[in-house]
Amino acid sequence: GDFGVDVVATNGTRRIAVQVKRYGKTVSADAMGEVLVGMPHYGCNECMVVTNSTFTRPAIEAAALHPCTLVDRRELARWLAQAGREFWDAGPVLAPVPSHWRRLVTRRYNQAAELVRALARETGLAHRPDLLRRTRATPLLDGHGREARFAALADAIRPDPRAADWLAGRALVLVDDVMTSGATLAAATEAAHAAGASRV
Repeated sequence: GDFGVDVVATNGTRRIAVQVKRYGKTVSADAMGEVLVGMPHYGCNECMVVTNSTFTRPAIEAAALHPCTLVDRRELARWLAQAGREFWDAGPVLAPVPSHWRRLVTRRYNQAAELVRALARETGLAHRPDLLRRTRATPLLDGHGREARFAALADAIRPDPRAADWLAGRALVLVDDVMTSGATLAAATEAAHAAGASRV
């Protein structure tokens, strides 16, 4: 196993054990406990739990007692805002990679849309969660290679006709909460260009 550690980051003498939680619910103190236990195995002196969601109050209180940093979607949005500074002057529209409606029913929200909402608050830019839509459900692609992923996503994402005017001639920043092969972002980029986006 990974001993509760997904990534080990180093910066000078700092060795940080990082656990990444891609959740649709709040993250509890258990996640922090797992990464704290894994720290010695990797010789780390700090730990971090990163999530696209939020943390429970007990998790936040427990982190204050340990060398552990909690990074939630609001903090991720701050990081994205800093990392993307060169793009903001062009006034792009922010949009999430869309989820199919069936996935929205089971998850109850689009994780990428939540990141976009937080990023829009940080940057003051317009965001449109409805610019693109997933017109058909795609199978789970875990374990599939790059070619199979691209084939599965061909024509699966299209511009929403009601929002197409927002894209014509404008720059667009697409946000997703996970990237493996780039197939989903490539399909979303094609759809945005087809609707007239000047830059994606």
